[in-house]
Amino acid sequence: MAPSIQQLTVDDIDAFCHVAATTYIQAYSGQIAETDINQFIAQQFSPDVVRNAMQVANIQVLFVGQRLAGYYWAEPSAIPSDAHEAANPIELLRLYLLEDMRGCGFGRLMMDDCEYNAHIAGHDWLWLKVWDQNPKAIAFYNSSGFEVVGECKFECGSLLCNDFLMLKRIPQHVA
Repeated sequence: MAPSIQQLTVDDIDAFCHVAATTYIQAYSGQIAETDINQFIAQQFSPDVVRNAMQVANIQVLFVGQRLAGYYWAEPSAIPSDAHEAANPIELLRLYLLEDMRGCGFGRLMMDDCEYNAHIAGHDWLWLKVWDQNPKAIAFYNSSGFEVVGECKFECGSLLCNDFLMLKRIPQHVA
């Protein structure tokens, strides 16, 4: 089945919230306490939170056939680092795939789409935070051209995590 990436619509919010919660559980179960995961999901992936975020965020969903299989969420945000000046940066807040969709090239497809959309919107840098205990995500972002430029803290429920701050200049020739 051919994949397609499209802007999240109000009609897909419930399915999106389900997939967002499922992918977060799949990514962090066994590493983060269930109560912390559930608290994070309740704070970040309710239909009202997502509906409000859609006003400023670029939330794109990946469909494989009729199945919502993943998503990315990006929004304009200053880089929290003195080391890099950027005229118009954008933060990649989330990029998640259902577990059975990993390793099929869909993550790369979504990253390419994110870069393309950032480029046509006039952004010059793409940045993200990734948990320093997530080697697969770090390797994916490194292979996508991101570099670690600092560290910051991230709250997940009652857990305070150490994240790497990663940065990539958006190529001007993205097509």
